Amino acid sequence: MISLFGFHFSDSAIPSRELAELIVFILINLIALFFWIATFIFILSFQRSDSCRFKSFVL
Repeated sequence: MISLFGFHFSDSAIPSRELAELIVFILINLIALFFWIATFIFILSFQRSDSCRFKSFVL
């Protein structure tokens, strides 16, 4: 038996499709989490700077 994230697979027949879906799901969540953190840091960095710098960056 192979145990992965609480799922139990037998050694002879590992459902590769379910495993691939699980890996893709985890990767999508990690990418979304990275973008949330990057957006949060981006907003915080602009709150410390002045508005003229923000306007010049947007335009």
